[in-house]
Amino acid sequence: MPHTDPADANVALLIGEFYSVAPPPLRVRLLNNLLLPLGPLALVTIGAGAFGRLLPSDERWHGAHATLDDATHFSADEVQDLVRYVQQKSPELLRQLPERMGENRV
Repeated sequence: MPHTDPADANVALLIGEFYSVAPPPLRVRLLNNLLLPLGPLALVTIGAGAFGRLLPSDERWHGAHATLDDATHFSADEVQDLVRYVQQKSPELLRQLPERMGENRV
């Protein structure tokens, strides 16, 4: 069984809590940054499939993109699952998240 760093769990919890209190435009930016490394299969498995709603209706995959409306549908727990996935798939993206968000307060 792989060793899990408690700090990793804290990052997911912290970002999930931040998401739950962030205004919708900031939620969208956070989601769109976290969605960058995801493919279609990840979208339908993370958060019990909650992110599957972001699959494009056409057959071409160009990446997932959340809208303001989408940001109101995801729970903090689902976002925590997303963060845990990104921690494993693209940890450098997570380290760059504050800069990518463009918010000093983040």
